Amino acid sequence: MFVLSTSPRCISTVIKVMLDVINILIDVQAQGYGGVLNGINLGEGLPTINIQRTVGLPELRRLRRTFVKLTGQTSLSGPPPRIDAQSAKRMFADYLNQELGTT
Repeated sequence: MFVLSTSPRCISTVIKVMLDVINILIDVQAQGYGGVLNGINLGEGLPTINIQRTVGLPELRRLRRTFVKLTGQTSLSGPPPRIDAQSAKRMFADYLNQELGTT
């Protein structure tokens, strides 16, 4: 897990990326009528998300908050690295796959 830089620009980028991913998941689930959705594509070079059950907005919001808390923890190895939107999206997708029990 990475440590989120406390700079406003970094936080803004990560929050925007998380909201984009959540919106994609909500839209795809709405089109899939609540069934199993395998291989939700977030873009080239990014992991796919496989949902074995319906994941509602409240649960996605909880996962988002937890992700922000985990990534905001301090590190003993020095200042956190700067991350770009693509890296943030990859890390959030990996986190969702881990928490939703898929790989």
